[in-house]
Amino acid sequence: MKIIIIISILFFFVITFSRCNSIPSVLRPPYLTDEDFERGKALTFEERRFKWTDFREYLPSNSKTRANVWIAQKYKWPNARVPYVISSLYNNDERAIIAESIREWESKTCIRFVPASSQDRDYLELTPNDGTNNYCYSYVGRQGGRQFVKMYAPTCMSVGQYVHELGHAIGFGHEHQRPDRDNYVEIKWENIDPKLEF
Repeated sequence: MKIIIIISILFFFVITFSRCNSIPSVLRPPYLTDEDFERGKALTFEERRFKWTDFREYLPSNSKTRANVWIAQKYKWPNARVPYVISSLYNNDERAIIAESIREWESKTCIRFVPASSQDRDYLELTPNDGTNNYCYSYVGRQGGRQFVKMYAPTCMSVGQYVHELGHAIGFGHEHQRPDRDNYVEIKWENIDPKLEF
Protein backbone atom coordinates (compact mmCIF):
# COMPACT_ATOMS: atom_id res chain seq x y z
CA MET A 1 0.00 0.00 0.00
CA LYS A 2 2.82 2.42 0.88
CA ILE A 3 4.47 1.73 -2.47
CA ILE A 4 1.28 2.62 -4.35
CA ILE A 5 0.99 5.89 -2.42
CA ILE A 6 4.66 6.74 -3.03
CA ILE A 7 4.36 5.91 -6.76
CA SER A 8 1.16 8.00 -6.99
CA ILE A 9 2.84 10.99 -5.34
CA LEU A 10 5.92 10.60 -7.55
CA PHE A 11 3.73 10.36 -10.66
CA PHE A 12 1.86 13.52 -9.62
CA PHE A 13 5.12 15.49 -9.25
CA VAL A 14 6.54 14.22 -12.55
CA ILE A 15 3.40 15.25 -14.41
CA THR A 16 3.20 18.61 -12.64
CA PHE A 17 6.84 19.58 -13.22
CA SER A 18 6.99 18.31 -16.81
CA ARG A 19 4.10 20.55 -17.91
CA CYS A 20 5.85 23.82 -17.15
CA ASN A 21 9.31 25.29 -17.48
CA SER A 22 10.67 25.02 -13.96
CA ILE A 23 8.09 26.42 -11.59
CA PRO A 24 4.73 24.69 -11.19
CA SER A 25 1.97 26.94 -12.52
CA VAL A 26 0.28 27.01 -9.13
CA LEU A 27 3.37 28.79 -7.76
CA ARG A 28 3.57 31.43 -10.49
CA PRO A 29 2.31 34.74 -9.14
CA PRO A 30 -0.61 36.52 -10.85
CA TYR A 31 1.66 39.45 -11.73
CA LEU A 32 4.98 39.79 -13.52
CA THR A 33 8.11 39.46 -11.44
CA ASP A 34 11.55 41.05 -11.81
CA GLU A 35 12.71 37.72 -13.25
CA ASP A 36 10.04 37.91 -15.97
CA PHE A 37 11.26 41.37 -16.95
CA GLU A 38 14.88 40.17 -16.96
CA ARG A 39 13.98 37.27 -19.25
CA GLY A 40 12.16 39.77 -21.46
CA LYS A 41 15.44 41.63 -22.04
CA ALA A 42 16.98 38.43 -23.42
CA LEU A 43 14.35 37.81 -26.11
CA THR A 44 15.62 37.24 -29.63
CA PHE A 45 14.86 39.57 -32.52
CA GLU A 46 12.28 37.13 -33.84
CA GLU A 47 10.52 36.99 -30.47
CA ARG A 48 10.39 40.80 -30.30
CA ARG A 49 9.16 41.47 -33.88
CA PHE A 50 7.75 44.90 -33.24
CA LYS A 51 8.42 48.39 -34.51
CA TRP A 52 7.21 51.44 -32.63
CA THR A 53 6.85 53.21 -35.95
CA ASP A 54 3.58 51.27 -36.25
CA PHE A 55 2.24 53.50 -33.46
CA ARG A 56 4.07 56.72 -34.39
CA GLU A 57 0.86 58.53 -35.30
CA TYR A 58 -0.49 57.93 -31.79
CA LEU A 59 2.57 59.09 -29.91
CA PRO A 60 3.50 62.74 -29.40
CA SER A 61 7.03 63.89 -30.25
CA ASN A 62 7.88 63.76 -26.54
CA SER A 63 6.86 60.14 -25.98
CA LYS A 64 6.54 60.54 -22.18
CA THR A 65 3.57 62.92 -22.53
CA ARG A 66 -0.01 61.84 -22.87
CA ALA A 67 -1.02 60.44 -26.23
CA ASN A 68 -4.30 61.40 -27.83
CA VAL A 69 -6.39 58.24 -28.01
CA TRP A 70 -9.69 58.35 -29.86
CA ILE A 71 -11.93 56.82 -27.24
CA ALA A 72 -14.73 58.00 -24.97
CA GLN A 73 -13.67 59.12 -21.50
CA LYS A 74 -15.58 56.29 -19.80
CA TYR A 75 -13.31 53.75 -21.54
CA LYS A 76 -10.04 55.33 -20.44
CA TRP A 77 -8.05 53.87 -17.57
CA PRO A 78 -8.02 56.41 -14.69
CA ASN A 79 -4.64 58.08 -14.18
CA ALA A 80 -3.15 55.94 -17.00
CA ARG A 81 -2.99 53.08 -14.43
CA VAL A 82 -3.89 49.64 -15.80
CA PRO A 83 -4.24 46.90 -13.15
CA TYR A 84 -3.69 43.35 -14.39
CA VAL A 85 -3.47 39.74 -13.34
CA ILE A 86 -1.61 37.16 -15.39
CA SER A 87 -2.72 33.58 -15.83
CA SER A 88 -0.62 30.87 -14.22
CA LEU A 89 -1.04 28.93 -17.50
CA TYR A 90 1.66 31.04 -19.15
CA ASN A 91 5.11 29.47 -19.03
CA ASN A 92 8.27 31.43 -18.22
CA ASP A 93 9.07 32.21 -21.88
CA GLU A 94 5.56 33.57 -22.47
CA ARG A 95 5.74 35.65 -19.28
CA ALA A 96 9.00 37.15 -20.59
CA ILE A 97 7.21 38.16 -23.82
CA ILE A 98 4.41 39.77 -21.81
CA ALA A 99 6.92 41.57 -19.57
CA GLU A 100 8.76 42.98 -22.58
CA SER A 101 5.45 44.08 -24.13
CA ILE A 102 4.52 45.95 -20.96
CA ARG A 103 8.00 47.48 -20.82
CA GLU A 104 7.51 48.75 -24.42
CA TRP A 105 4.33 50.62 -23.47
CA GLU A 106 5.71 51.95 -20.20
CA SER A 107 8.99 53.16 -21.72
CA LYS A 108 7.24 55.22 -24.41
CA THR A 109 4.01 56.41 -22.79
CA CYS A 110 2.62 57.49 -19.44
CA ILE A 111 0.68 54.19 -19.13
CA ARG A 112 1.59 52.07 -16.10
CA PHE A 113 0.61 48.42 -15.75
CA VAL A 114 0.34 47.45 -12.08
CA PRO A 115 -0.53 44.17 -10.38
CA ALA A 116 -4.23 44.29 -9.52
CA SER A 117 -5.10 44.57 -5.86
CA SER A 118 -8.31 43.67 -4.06
CA GLN A 119 -9.36 47.34 -4.38
CA ASP A 120 -9.24 47.27 -8.19
CA ARG A 121 -12.72 46.73 -9.61
CA ASP A 122 -11.55 47.03 -13.22
CA TYR A 123 -8.53 45.06 -14.37
CA LEU A 124 -7.07 43.10 -17.27
CA GLU A 125 -6.74 39.35 -17.09
CA LEU A 126 -3.89 38.34 -19.37
CA THR A 127 -4.66 34.77 -20.33
CA PRO A 128 -4.02 32.25 -23.10
CA ASN A 129 -6.84 31.58 -25.51
CA ASP A 130 -8.50 28.27 -24.69
CA GLY A 131 -7.42 26.76 -28.02
CA THR A 132 -10.87 26.57 -29.63
CA ASN A 133 -9.65 29.15 -32.18
CA ASN A 134 -6.41 30.87 -33.03
CA TYR A 135 -7.54 34.41 -32.29
CA CYS A 136 -5.75 37.02 -30.24
CA TYR A 137 -8.08 39.70 -28.95
CA SER A 138 -8.92 42.43 -26.51
CA TYR A 139 -11.74 44.92 -26.15
CA VAL A 140 -10.83 48.52 -26.92
CA GLY A 141 -10.44 50.53 -23.72
CA ARG A 142 -11.56 49.84 -20.16
CA GLN A 143 -14.82 47.86 -20.15
CA GLY A 144 -15.35 47.47 -16.41
CA GLY A 145 -14.76 44.47 -14.17
CA ARG A 146 -12.55 41.61 -15.29
CA GLN A 147 -11.48 42.20 -18.88
CA PHE A 148 -9.72 39.49 -20.85
CA VAL A 149 -6.75 39.92 -23.15
CA LYS A 150 -6.63 36.50 -24.80
CA MET A 151 -3.64 35.29 -26.75
CA TYR A 152 -3.41 32.07 -28.72
CA ALA A 153 0.01 30.44 -28.38
CA PRO A 154 2.20 30.08 -30.34
CA THR A 155 0.59 32.15 -33.10
CA CYS A 156 0.16 35.32 -31.05
CA MET A 157 3.01 35.00 -28.61
CA SER A 158 5.37 37.67 -29.86
CA VAL A 159 6.16 41.03 -28.30
CA GLY A 160 4.66 42.81 -31.32
CA GLN A 161 1.35 40.96 -31.12
CA TYR A 162 1.10 41.39 -27.36
CA VAL A 163 1.90 45.12 -27.63
CA HIS A 164 -0.85 45.34 -30.25
CA GLU A 165 -3.48 43.69 -28.03
CA LEU A 166 -2.43 45.68 -24.96
CA GLY A 167 -2.83 48.77 -27.16
CA HIS A 168 -6.46 47.82 -27.72
CA ALA A 169 -6.95 47.23 -23.99
CA ILE A 170 -5.68 50.73 -23.16
CA GLY A 171 -7.84 52.38 -25.81
CA PHE A 172 -6.17 52.26 -29.22
CA GLY A 173 -8.20 51.11 -32.18
CA HIS A 174 -7.29 50.47 -35.78
CA GLU A 175 -6.99 53.49 -38.06
CA HIS A 176 -9.46 52.03 -40.56
CA GLN A 177 -12.09 51.87 -37.80
CA ARG A 178 -11.87 55.52 -36.72
CA PRO A 179 -15.23 57.31 -36.82
CA ASP A 180 -13.70 60.02 -39.02
CA ARG A 181 -11.88 57.65 -41.35
CA ASP A 182 -14.05 58.55 -44.36
CA ASN A 183 -12.62 62.09 -44.23
CA TYR A 184 -9.14 60.73 -44.90
CA VAL A 185 -9.45 57.59 -46.98
CA GLU A 186 -11.34 56.51 -50.05
CA ILE A 187 -13.36 53.37 -49.40
CA LYS A 188 -13.72 50.98 -52.33
CA TRP A 189 -17.04 49.56 -51.22
CA GLU A 190 -17.13 47.10 -54.13
CA ASN A 191 -14.16 45.31 -52.55
CA ILE A 192 -15.88 44.84 -49.17
CA ASP A 193 -18.18 41.98 -48.26
CA PRO A 194 -21.55 43.68 -47.51
CA LYS A 195 -21.79 41.79 -44.21
CA LEU A 196 -18.57 43.46 -43.06
CA GLU A 197 -19.44 47.05 -43.99
CA PHE A 198 -19.72 49.62 -41.21
